[in-house]
Amino acid sequence: MVKFVLKMNLFLVKIELLAPKQFQVGFEIICTETKVSNAPGEFHKADSGSYRSGFCVLTLDNIPGGTYTIRPATFDQNRESNFFLNVASSHQCTLTELK
Repeated sequence: MVKFVLKMNLFLVKIELLAPKQFQVGFEIICTETKVSNAPGEFHKADSGSYRSGFCVLTLDNIPGGTYTIRPATFDQNRESNFFLNVASSHQCTLTELK
């Protein structure tokens, strides 16, 4: 899992998960703390949609500043793989790997 912190409000964030094509992957993003309640893009949990072979992406707009956790997953339980997680933001953010 990866935690990321956005210090300012109303961000545009694009998250990409890349893995070997034989793995159907997806992820969810959970808001663990928000700096502004009732902001236009506020959410508690979002996901990348259907599991896809080797790649998925999610773009979120108007996200309030706060702390978010990204949880990558494979469709098949207990199936693990190396992966790349790219997070692009319209403002600076901090990423931390959770163990």
